Amino acid sequence: MNPYYTHPNENPGVAIVAHVLNGENYHSWLRAMLLALKTKKKLKFVDGSLARLALNDPNFTLWDHCNTLVVSWLHHSLDP
Repeated sequence: MNPYYTHPNENPGVAIVAHVLNGENYHSWLRAMLLALKTKKKLKFVDGSLARLALNDPNFTLWDHCNTLVVSWLHHSLDP
């Protein structure tokens, strides 16, 4: 599946893991986050296997959309 595909139900306003990272639960949070990102075919955006595209690349807009979605999911999974 294309890493730039996003399902209509994927929402930047939700946490994709059950528990937020609070400084004491790093290992369980990490495992849950990696599994969630892998399931959504978005792990490549955080593990370095999908590089940032150049601004003039025809797929840059797709890359930027997905990357922003992943960053939002990460942000919503952190304890303020």
